[in-house]
Parts: sequence; C-alpha cells; structure tokens
Amino acid sequence: MAIIWLDSAATGLNDGTSYTDAYTAVASTTSAAAGDIIYVVSTHSQDFTVATTIDYSNSTFSNPIKMISVNSSGVYTKSTINNFTLSNTSADFKLEGFVHTFGVNFLAQNDLYIPNEGWGFNNCKLTCGTASVAGHLKLNGWTSTNDSPVTFDGVELNFLNSASRAEQPSFYNKFIFRNVFKTSSTLYFFRMNADSRGGYIIIEDSDLTNASSNIILGDIAHNLLVSINRCKIASGAALTSGTITNPASSLLAHSVDIGDGYHYFEEQYYSGTITEDTATYRTAGATYDGTNEFSAEMVGNANTSYYAPLKFELANFFLVPNTATSVDFGGTTYSTNITFKVHFVLDDGTTLPTALKDSEFWIEVEHADGLDNAKGVLVSTRAAPLAAGATHTTESSLWTGVTASKNVQMSDSIQVTIGASAGNLAAGAVRVNCYLARDLASTNQLFVCPLVDLS
Repeated sequence: MAIIWLDSAATGLNDGTSYTDAYTAVASTTSAAAGDIIYVVSTHSQDFTVATTIDYSNSTFSNPIKMISVNSSGVYTKSTINNFTLSNTSADFKLEGFVHTFGVNFLAQNDLYIPNEGWGFNNCKLTCGTASVAGHLKLNGWTSTNDSPVTFDGVELNFLNSASRAEQPSFYNKFIFRNVFKTSSTLYFFRMNADSRGGYIIIEDSDLTNASSNIILGDIAHNLLVSINRCKIASGAALTSGTITNPASSLLAHSVDIGDGYHYFEEQYYSGTITEDTATYRTAGATYDGTNEFSAEMVGNANTSYYAPLKFELANFFLVPNTATSVDFGGTTYSTNITFKVHFVLDDGTTLPTALKDSEFWIEVEHADGLDNAKGVLVSTRAAPLAAGATHTTESSLWTGVTASKNVQMSDSIQVTIGASAGNLAAGAVRVNCYLARDLASTNQLFVCPLVDLS
C-alpha cells in the first residue's frame, strides 16, 4: 500500500511522494495500485474544460483505492471548496473504479456519472448543473451491467437546476443514501429510468425537504425495491409521481417526517397502497407516541385478489417463556391458549357498506412451533379457495373519525393453543399480518388498527 499526494499548488518534484512533492494533476494518480491511499490536499483545485473521466482501473471491490482530503500534515480535513470541477455545460464528468472517497468535493456543470464499478462517498459534496443547465447525478454509468453498490454517507447533494436529480441506471444495482442532505431546491430527488431492470435503492436518515414535488420521479418497475426510512420530506411532497408497475417491485417508507412528525409510513405495492391515517382510528387503539392514535388505511386496486392480496404487518413481538403451557408478554401471563384479535372498519361516507368476508380480508399469525422451535407455524383465518366466505364479526362505537351510520366496524381473531406439541404455540417471535383481497369501491375506505389485542 502506497500513499500518493495530490496538491494543485505543490512546487516540488511532482512525484506524489510527499506534501512538498505532490502530484499537481489527478491524472498522475490514476495508475495507483489496489489498496493505495490518495491524499488530496483540502485546498487542491483542478478545473477541466472537456469531457473527463477519472478512472482507477487497478482498484478492486475487495481492495478499493481510498481518496482522502487532508491537510499538509496528512490529517483528515474535509475540503470546503470544489476539488475537481468540469466547467463545460455540454461535457460529462465520469468517475470509474472502486474508490472510497472522504471529504473530497466534485462539481459537474453537466452530468456527473458515478461509475461502472462502485464508488463510496463519505462527507463529500457533489454539485451538478447550473442555473440554466439541468445536470444530473447519473448513477452507475447509466447503462452499466455491473452490480456493485454505490454508497453516499453524509453527502451534500447540490443540484443547481430545479430539474436536476439523481437518476437510476438501466440495469441492476444497489444505491445507499445515508445522512444525505440537499442544499438546493429541486422538484425531485431521484428519477427512475423506464428501462431499469431491477435494483435496490435505500434512503435513510436523510433530509429531502428541498425536493418539493416528488421524492421519486417515474414508475417503479422491473424488480425495483425502494426503501425510505427516518427521512425528512417536504410537507405536501409525494413519495412518487408514478405507480408500482411490476408485481416484484415495492416502495416502503417508515418513520418519515412529512412536516408534522416522525411517524408517517407508506407502503406501495403492485396490489395496492397502505398509508398512515391520523384522522380515523380506533379509540384507545394504536398510538405513535403513547398519546395520539393512528390507523393503517389499506387501498386495493385492480390487481388485488384472493391469490394476490395486499399484505400489511400489524405486529412483530416476542413472547417470553413462563411454563410449558404459558407465556408472558407486556407483564401479562397467558395460559393454555392465546387469542389474537384485529379491529378494522369500512367507511363508505355515503351509504352503509356491506361487511367484509374472510375471503376478502383475513389475519395471519406466525409463531414458533411447540415441538420444534426452529420451525415456524402459520395459522390464518382465510376462507378456503373457492369458498363464498363468512362475514366478519361486527362491532360498534369503537372508532373515531368515521361517518356516522355509513360505516361497518368489524374484528377478526385467531386462538392458538400454548404447549409442547406440534402446531402449538411456543415462546419466541410472533408476527401478525392482515390481508386485503378486494378492490374496494372508490367511496369505501378500509382502516385497520395496528394494535393487536391479546387475551
């Protein structure tokens, strides 16, 4: 492993061996071997006027090159200037190789291509476009078939044109955005390519409030999975401008701040959408902060059916062992058997709706097996295939925010025996899911309480 110095102001031997004798141009560093470290002096400034590629072809995924912003003593110092600038609004700036970059800043007045392999950016600033040119952050070279991940951690994305954004490639890859923040106002954060062929996009712990219209522009198709967690989003901004157009694709957002708190969630699938609702909820039901109630609104579509239902995970918890026939949870001991009950309401707003059947809505409990704890057991209230289905038990006066005399309140429950026999419930992880298998009329709204009652 060698340390290679880069400083545009150096006046020494220009051989990269020290701060005094640093290379003055980045092209001199691209022959670095896998595992080498490039010390970019924090005041290094290099301007390109033609299409430019910085390619570290000797790097590998398991032994990447490190590019680190340092002071004259070789101590990490985040740069406060653009270290590498392509000042040509019609030329592209490309970065290639396996490189982990720390505190180094890049500016492309047109498009900045992030590479055919896998760069990682840490505490960097990436600037694209100008006031009049919509330069984009084009990830993975836009047409690459390489599937190495590209990561952004603590990165400032500075899009200088309101139409600029990050863009998804045509082929599979994984992109991870953590602690990312946008310092400029744009309409979108990320654009999906209509030809995308699968991938995984993770956006976590990031401030996206400067994306005023949509976080994702375009449809989510072709085995694409988008995960947005613990992020700030502008009030009124939608997660996506498009829809889920492939059964294997999804968009999942949890613990998102949309201008009124940290608790919003939204799940989009080919078979429908599930969103948090704070206006309609079961009184004394689930809360997001110990006080304020909420529910999950499930909206099916034309793709929703008995064989392709819309699924929502209501609860995931752990039952503590007590005796051979009892378990503990939340300070309560459950003996012999345990019943899981889920409450939900269908609100029409205009007319009284018909109660749902167990062929249209059902619950499912996954638990550890009493005889073999390594094996799980799945029990469900779903009606048998081709069965007409039985109407769910109706309730009354349990919900707030529903239309009087135009709603039907219901519940569904499963009782499971606790014990050491096959099929019995044993202490361990428990998951409760619910399913909607019907495309409800446009006036019907289905709300489910995420707090599962145990008895």
